[in-house]
Amino acid sequence: MTGTNKNPLNVMILAAGLGQRMRPLTDQIPKAMIEVFGKPLIAHTLDFLAALEPEKIVINLHYKPGPLRRFLANHPLKNRFVVSDETEELLDTGGGVKKALAHFDGKPFMVTNCDALFNPAGPNPYATLTKAYSGTGALLLVEEKGKATGFDGPGDFFMEADGLLSRRGENLKAPFVFTGLQILDPALFEGVDDQIFSLNKIYDRALQRGQLTGVKTPAPWFHIGTPGAVSEAEKTLAGKGPA
Repeated sequence: MTGTNKNPLNVMILAAGLGQRMRPLTDQIPKAMIEVFGKPLIAHTLDFLAALEPEKIVINLHYKPGPLRRFLANHPLKNRFVVSDETEELLDTGGGVKKALAHFDGKPFMVTNCDALFNPAGPNPYATLTKAYSGTGALLLVEEKGKATGFDGPGDFFMEADGLLSRRGENLKAPFVFTGLQILDPALFEGVDDQIFSLNKIYDRALQRGQLTGVKTPAPWFHIGTPGAVSEAEKTLAGKGPA
């Protein structure tokens, strides 16, 4: 969506995680502040989001929030930030989003992981997602498993020609990987009484309703799960690694 849209899509950035697999890089800072290709991970996300001009960007905080708070206080988009404080209790991805629902006025909203890194020279994947959203259910941005830099898992989903997703289940492999970028309808959270839960609970609800869909990312995606993945992403972005 662009600034000409009368109802810009609001956003939540999940930045409360402990970053345990990223140690020692996260010994003193949260994962969102790890630098890749010259800037913190969250800065790459905000660069893409700036083009969409969302009214609100909710960011949840838990682990070592000080460096991230200081970064946000000095960012050009600071007047759009809303901090969702989870410093006393980590709510997991679903619980964190549920706590922030009041900020979205009952309208669909975007959610992204703080480490969802895309090639900054490529098309805007956030814009692709907004254009593809039908208005209901859950829409996930996915990448073909073989094209995901830094990813060596079995894959997450199968995708039909119409975009409908199904889980890997008992299959050894699935062709698509979830990038961490999505749009969710708040109706999917209705009746969920849990306070601490994974967003997988919401995806399963959408799946049961035939409302779990996917769209392929237009820009290369990097899985930043370990310190080694940071180096691999930087080499690729510098043109010294695999495309």
